[in-house]
Amino acid sequence: MSNQATTDHGKAASSKGAPPAGASSAALAKSLDDRFTEVGADRFMFNPNKGCTGKLTGYLLNKVEMPEIERAGQKQEWECFLVLTTAPAKGIDREKNVVDVPVGSEVLIPGTFKIEDAFAKAAVSAAGCYEVQIVPLHKVDIGHGQTMWLYKMGYDKKSIKPRAEFGPAAALSAPAAVKALAAATAETAGASSEDIPF
Repeated sequence: MSNQATTDHGKAASSKGAPPAGASSAALAKSLDDRFTEVGADRFMFNPNKGCTGKLTGYLLNKVEMPEIERAGQKQEWECFLVLTTAPAKGIDREKNVVDVPVGSEVLIPGTFKIEDAFAKAAVSAAGCYEVQIVPLHKVDIGHGQTMWLYKMGYDKKSIKPRAEFGPAAALSAPAAVKALAAATAETAGASSEDIPF
């Protein structure tokens, strides 16, 4: 069995998984019509604590609220950033295996302090989606028995694309959309550099 993951993101239903010509009506009933692009495919997790090595490169589509987790007896809210890969990466699948993640896959990366600081505004920017690269470097001790990952992070200034190009995964939630629209309006009216996503 291979550790190669597969994805249908961004591909028409007829390109993969569509029943062959002459397939039964039951098989046809479970496939999308040719004009639809599949959404909601399984996502992977990029987490250096769990064995994901190398770079995560792709379009920063959004921020995603995750189910609460329990740490030291306390429930804790957390968010991930959603990245559509433009280069192969390592990721964790639903069975918690580290697998090779192909280009065009949706990958979640936990919103650590450093990543949040660098990409929080860009992830929900009305201006569009930025191509980013995140490279885990090493952990540092932050006291009280806790560690934090340090990352090298960057974005490609020339590769911004409209959110609509990425479909529902890049759509902003209503509060984020209103905030992004206000920031975009302020920017066109001569807003300060604090409103720029990076």
